[in-house]
Amino acid sequence: MPYTDYAGAGGKPVELYHFALGSTEWFWTSAGAPVTATIAGVNGGAPATYVPMPLARGHYASNEEAKTQNIDITVERDNAIAQLFATGAPSTPVALTIYGWQRDDVALPTYPALFAGQVKTAKLGDSSATLQCGPYQDMVQRKLLVVLYQQTCNNALYGTRCQADRPSHTHAATIKAVDISRTVIVLDDTTAAIFAGDVATYGHGRLQAGSIQSGNQHKTIIDQDCAAGTITLLQRLDDAKPGDAVSVTEGCIKSDAACITQFGNYDHFQGYTHVPIRNPFTGSVL
Repeated sequence: MPYTDYAGAGGKPVELYHFALGSTEWFWTSAGAPVTATIAGVNGGAPATYVPMPLARGHYASNEEAKTQNIDITVERDNAIAQLFATGAPSTPVALTIYGWQRDDVALPTYPALFAGQVKTAKLGDSSATLQCGPYQDMVQRKLLVVLYQQTCNNALYGTRCQADRPSHTHAATIKAVDISRTVIVLDDTTAAIFAGDVATYGHGRLQAGSIQSGNQHKTIIDQDCAAGTITLLQRLDDAKPGDAVSVTEGCIKSDAACITQFGNYDHFQGYTHVPIRNPFTGSVL
């Protein structure tokens, strides 16, 4: 029976959320118990089990307007999708399709797609995160020019176009000390020594614009003092304390020099090094 036939007669609607990042998929439901559903085009046509997940969806129109409407989905801060955006948007889009199902529709169940699009970004709060999602129709309206004619690299570090190897530039570390705001972290002496000569060699600390991971937390590093062995984070690292094991991943300042000396990856550099910094006709800064 069609999904809408139940809606006007005291239906029991359930929503099934299918997230996908490349070959990695997540199957979640708003129901309080797992739901196994066979939906054409999902999981190779095989049954998929959607597991309960704490989430709340914002309002969207149940008419043609829904095809062009953005929706917000609130999840826990440590949710797997939210953490993908903890240090910036992933280089591969995260697809989202929301299917509807009525609990009483068991003989020949139907699963209409209520929303189909991508997760555009995530806003992380202290205990929750809001996934901002846009429909596919919204995506085709964006500007076609996505590569900027600029001196700095356009690629997302460690993304598919960059191809720098993340594991090779990730270092195990231990927190030696942390300030009261939990945004300034002192690295252990062994790790700090790895980066002590960075300014002389590279002109900057390699962890600048990088990230630190502690458990499920990923935080962006906005500054590094190589002499003091400290890093400064964009957001506080909750519950951080001396002795905690963490990992730190190098960042990139997007220059051709950094691509060559720090990553040996100039074949994939996507900047335009010789763009003039002054307009040759007016003399103004470009």
